[in-house]
Order: sequence, then C-alpha cells, then structure tokens
Amino acid sequence: EPIVFWLENTIPLEYRSAVREGILAWNDAFECAGFRNAIQARQMPDDADWDPADVRYNTIRWFVNPYASYAIGPSRSDPRTGEIYDADVGISANMMSYAFRGWDFEADPIRNMMTLIAPPGWPDIPRRQVRWDDETYQIMENQRRALDGPWVQDYAAAIHAYEGARASAILCARGMEPGSEEEDEYIRQYLLSLVTHEVGHVLGLRHNFAGSSATPWTKLHQGFWTRRHGLSQSIMDYAGSNIAPYGRNQGEYFQTCVGDYDRWAIEYAYRQFDAETPEAELEMIDEIASRAPEPHNRYAPDEDMYGYSGGMDPDVNVWELGDNLVQYYNERLTVSDELVGRILEHWSEPGTRPPKLRTAFYYAMYDYMFAGFNVPTVIGGVRAYRDHIGDPNAHPSMVPCSAEEQRRAMYFIETRLWDSSNFQFDPELINMLASDRQRGLSLYSSFGPRDIDLHELVLSIQTTPLYWIYDSFVMQRILNNEIRMPEGEEIFTLVELFDSTRNAIWKEVSEGTSIDSYRRNLQRAHLEWITEMMLRPAYGTPEDAITLARRDLLTLEYEIETFLGAGYAVDEMTVIHLEECLSRIKLTLSAPMDRGGDEYPFIYFY
Repeated sequence: EPIVFWLENTIPLEYRSAVREGILAWNDAFECAGFRNAIQARQMPDDADWDPADVRYNTIRWFVNPYASYAIGPSRSDPRTGEIYDADVGISANMMSYAFRGWDFEADPIRNMMTLIAPPGWPDIPRRQVRWDDETYQIMENQRRALDGPWVQDYAAAIHAYEGARASAILCARGMEPGSEEEDEYIRQYLLSLVTHEVGHVLGLRHNFAGSSATPWTKLHQGFWTRRHGLSQSIMDYAGSNIAPYGRNQGEYFQTCVGDYDRWAIEYAYRQFDAETPEAELEMIDEIASRAPEPHNRYAPDEDMYGYSGGMDPDVNVWELGDNLVQYYNERLTVSDELVGRILEHWSEPGTRPPKLRTAFYYAMYDYMFAGFNVPTVIGGVRAYRDHIGDPNAHPSMVPCSAEEQRRAMYFIETRLWDSSNFQFDPELINMLASDRQRGLSLYSSFGPRDIDLHELVLSIQTTPLYWIYDSFVMQRILNNEIRMPEGEEIFTLVELFDSTRNAIWKEVSEGTSIDSYRRNLQRAHLEWITEMMLRPAYGTPEDAITLARRDLLTLEYEIETFLGAGYAVDEMTVIHLEECLSRIKLTLSAPMDRGGDEYPFIYFY
C-alpha cells in the first residue's frame, strides 16, 4: 500500500504546490528500495467529514500561532513491530512570513536560538575558560528549559527561518522584486526544503549533521548537480542557505531533493526481502550497508552535534555547506560584507523605519558570529567514522585533521575575525541602527539601549573562537593528536596553538604600532583567559597548557616592556592600555596558583 499524506485545507493555495513537491520528493528514494510511487499526496477537501487529527490520516498541517515559528514531524509507531502507523507534519504560518519580511529581533530574539549551540552560558558568563563543572551543566540545563517555549519547539525550523530571512534580505538588497518570478522560485525552494526535511522525520530518519561535508564545495553553485545530489548529501542536515557572492553563478538557494545518503538509508530501512525470518534477512541487509556510497555514508545525529567541545568532528556542524569549512565561510562573509554595503542604498525609501536597517546589519554580523562557532572546530578536530572492521575502504574510527587544515582555520580567525579592518563601518549607517521603543512587547524593548554597543558586539565575535581554542577538552585533543598522527605527517602542536594565538592578537606590540579600540578589547580578553588558566585552570586543562599560559605571560611581559621602552610614535591610549596590561601580568605572575583544577564534574544526561 502507498504511504498517503493529506494536505490540510488550511494550507494557503499558493503554497500547496511546493508542499506537495516536498512530499513526493521521497519517491526518488523509495525507487531505490524497489517501490514506484510509494508516496502519494492528496488534497483534503474543504467539505471533508474527517478531522486532520484522526489517527487514520497522515497530514501536513498548517497552523497560526503568534508565538510560534517552527515546523515539526512527529509520528507514532507500533511498539511491538516498530511500524510507523500515523504521522503528521505541522508548519507554523510564521515560517513563511520570515522568508518575506525577515526576523523580528524584538519579538523573537535570535540570541535565544544561538545559545543552543554556543559555549555553555554564552554570552552570559565572563570571558574565561569553559569550566565543565556542576555550574556549567546547570547553566546548560537552565538554558535548555528556558528555550523549551513555543517559539523554539523545533530548532531545525528556527534555523531554517533565520536562514530564509537572511537570504531574503540579501536577495532583496540585490534587487529581487516582491511578487517576481525570482521571489516565487526562492519561496518555492525554501518551503520545499522545509517540508522534505520534516517528511523525512515521519518516514523514520534522524538528523544527519555530517551530510553537507560530502558535497564538494566546487559543486554548490552547479544547479544541474545539486538538483540530483543535493546541497547536502542528506536533507536531514541543518544546512545553511546557499547565496553566491555577487557576480558569481548562483546555484540553488535551498536543497530541493533528497540526498544520496537519504536514498541509501531508505533502501536499508524499507526494502522488502524474500525471507521467512528477520535473521534470514541479515545477509541481504548487510549487502546494502556494504554499498555505502563513499563519502556519502557520513552520519552524525543529534548526540554528535550538541555538547559543544564534547563533539570533536569539524564536519558535524550547522549553518554551513560543502567539504571546505574555511572556504565556505570566506564566501559567506564576503556576502555579509556586501549586504552591509547595500543597506543604506536599498532601505532608503521614504517611510522606512531604522529598525529595518538594524535587522539587516545584524544578519551580516551574526554571520561573523557563526563563523566563530564553526571554523574553530577544525582546530584539534578529529573526524569520526562508524566503519566496521573489514568494510570496503574502511576508515579508522578517528582521523585527526591535518596540520595544514588547522593552520588554515587559524589564519581565517586571524584575518577575518580578529582583524579590525573587517569592522570599519560607514558612520552614516551606524547612526541609523536604532531600535524601536515598543512598550509591552518586551522589557528589553522598553528599557534597553536604543543604540548598538558596537564594541561589545565585535568583542563577542572576536572572542567566540577563544571559547574553543582554550577549552580543556580541545587542548587535551590537540595534545593527544600529537601521538595520533601517522609517522611522517606534520603535527599541529599545543605550542603552535598558543604561539599562533598570542602572536596574532598582540601583533602590534611586536610591530611597534598603535592599537585600536577593537584590538585593545580583544587583548584584554585574551589576557583574562590565559591569566585564569594559569591561576585557576578549568577541570581537565593539560598541565602543558598551564605551562604555556605562563610562558605567554612571560613573553608578553618582555615584549610590552620592550615596546614601552622603545618610545614608538603611538597614540596615548595605546601606552596607557599596555601599561595596565603589564601591571596585570606582573600581579598574575606573582600570585599563588591553584594547580589542581576544578573538581570532577557531575555530568547530567538529558
């Protein structure tokens, strides 16, 4: 019997075609399992005498809730057999409004969503090592509970909504007209991708956050290739929107098909065998597994993604595409810079409210933030494989990232995140980025500052990589990778990590040049990290890292004293800043140290 999904009659007429297309996209996968037209999509009549909640009907439901911006794909299974006997996909109407008008930062702050993958407690803890103690896990638990509200009941949809709003803002700034064919195609791809993902869940598939790592970066804007293989090798990934730099060939905006991994997984799950017992099927099932399409068999569900530095695989990320993480974010930030440059020109019509400009500016800045989350995962990264011994072309369980990869990631952080030249904005634009006073909407809206604290925003971007670089788990991994690397291969050492970070952040001291306000903030933050690591290291911090933190302080003490004694022609604030840093360094070096680390934490599992 075919699997039938009914389109609820509340779905707007203009969206029904894309919803239907998203359902039927799975027929391609079922053909690999030996079924033609396995999935059917039918329209619920306006005068239907049955309710969409009826367990006998699988439905795609459309609902309106002013506080909701999510889509879900729940199902019910027979506990005796595992057979799925009922499934319903729910889509909030707000999911479509975001694709048109952007994300409302006051009613539904993006920061609520970001804290799900940020370092524990970020941005509500001082800039310091993540301690992974009882307090840290309690912060994570409190955040998770606070974010269980209706506005983020499904994180995938929240990401999808944000990506839709951001991409829409960029395309509108480039001239996409409301109601145009270009906008219609953009909306079709946005909704099609969302529906196909949720239908995948009700067919039994989990998330696969490693899917995008199997897509060659060079193929992302070749529509003829991605329409068959996908932007990610699994529609069950949380992939970023695919917006090409201006003047380049534009591929698909969102994924419009199931991926190669999905076809393989559906065949494994659904193919029928002429066997009398489950045990008799084992050989045939193993044969399907042995045909894992390399490299499209990469698989990483939720437990591999969440937990911050507890996850070690840089291919397991959200908000990214392609097999080259650094190159993807280089291009994404190029698009972000383009958006900033177009804001005043595009949103200049009489009657435009300043918060519209502010929202577009935040889209660009949060791209920098997301780059700070994802790119550092290459540093100390270890790719995890689930291959069995004896599988064709089997990988080891763990493969450390090469030294060259890690150095490219460090260079990206230095040049794209820590370099102040990336944050020099037109004063005319900055002076237009005010928020509205909307009494009753939120306390932040009513009483918070109307202007943007640009220095704090940039500092948040610039310090995000330090949460990863100086995480105790990451430093342990870098130390362990030194003995994991095959003989003859270059090694990225803990010494190189500390030296590269210090030299990049304090380069003005060795160059004898003035230090601007962004860089002074970053240097103070770096000093806080290594000071705390020396005086009160977090649990699990390698002793070698504590030793290197002390060496950093000694090196900075010497270099700053040399700088101040050389009489360089620099501004007064640079001298005052370095004198203060020198004072802190001397106090730290003479202070008693707690070298025992924190107590072993009690780890919560949820």
